[in-house]
Amino acid sequence: MSVCENIRMKIGTLGLVLLGCLLLAGLTGCGGNRYQVDYGGQKDCYTNAKDSYRAGTTVTLYFDLVATDTDYSFLLDGESIKYTYDDKKGFVIQFTMPDHDVKLECNSVNSMAAVDSWTGMGNPLAESDLAGLEEETGYVLDLPEEEFLDLTVTRINGESPLFSLDFVWSGDGKAYTFRLLCPQEELEDADISGMYYAWTGEEIPEDGSYEAYWNEDGVGICLWQDARAAFSISMTESAERDALVNMRELLSGACVYPE
Repeated sequence: MSVCENIRMKIGTLGLVLLGCLLLAGLTGCGGNRYQVDYGGQKDCYTNAKDSYRAGTTVTLYFDLVATDTDYSFLLDGESIKYTYDDKKGFVIQFTMPDHDVKLECNSVNSMAAVDSWTGMGNPLAESDLAGLEEETGYVLDLPEEEFLDLTVTRINGESPLFSLDFVWSGDGKAYTFRLLCPQEELEDADISGMYYAWTGEEIPEDGSYEAYWNEDGVGICLWQDARAAFSISMTESAERDALVNMRELLSGACVYPE
């Protein structure tokens, strides 16, 4: 056998070995075995969920069934995992797939009723009024109460009093929810509206005095703070820029802390 023929034979043998390795990898899965994810019956809530992933894979999931006035938490095998929010995709959850089956859970709680998302403590609602708001926070709403049609005032119990005022404004006939959290030292840049939506419009002035967001479904929020409290005004229908910003201007001027 010539030298050239010997080289050709070795190359051919090496090619068959490599082909066999590729076929074996395709059958067994590169990078390790695949393990199952139990979504607890909520797989359809994740837009890109698969039944299984290979160990060591970075799993990225998008949870897009996001409701207003709701706080969410995600658990992997009972341990809390962090998540971010994307305006177009919803909540973004990431974790590294271990070398065993896992269970992914999504827990949701009405932020107006059950759990304080900042303290993790039980938070039953308590009926209140404008006098109660003033007594606990020191803030006075310097507007005629008759301007607030169908006014209900609710205190959401927690380490810091969170007051929620639902009303129809007599000036435009639209429904609003006004929230005030005081004190707010531990909640710098907090969004106390309890609303998580994909926004199609926004306004943040150069001085950063407020942030307003709204979408084509008529939902919107406006957030602002002063030295003592965090505020929000929200709408679940007929929201647009002028309604949010004008109501924010009205309430920021009328909700005063007497010195």
